[in-house]
Amino acid sequence: MPSALRLAFVLSCIASQGCTQTTPACSFTGPTVFPEMETAKAAFLTGDYQGFFGLAAAQMPNTDGVALMAGITEAVPDGFASCTTVVQREDVGGLVQEITLFQLPEGKGPISVYVQSALIDGQRVILQFSFDTTFANVLEKLR
Repeated sequence: MPSALRLAFVLSCIASQGCTQTTPACSFTGPTVFPEMETAKAAFLTGDYQGFFGLAAAQMPNTDGVALMAGITEAVPDGFASCTTVVQREDVGGLVQEITLFQLPEGKGPISVYVQSALIDGQRVILQFSFDTTFANVLEKLR
């Protein structure tokens, strides 16, 4: 999906507060596509960091999303060139963990992003996330 279409999709999802992406936002060879996770990755890919944070905000009520995302917003304001999901773990109880590598423009990078979600009352919810320029720091989040 071209960047402009991804951005339009993400913005419409956020505006409607309930839309999820059913096709992978990033290259992926795993067995299961989780629409809520794809929506989060699409937001990060296009540089919509507040939209990305907004997907987890309900689980992080005492966190200032603007402050939390300020560094990445300043460093990569227009989003990323591409992304690839390299790890997906799904537990029997419904917990899902993914690590996705986001390639910086001009071939620099990547930024590693960890996203965790779970089924709560039958609905998949983003619980937490982390991102870092060092893959090992993000890999440590996997449980």
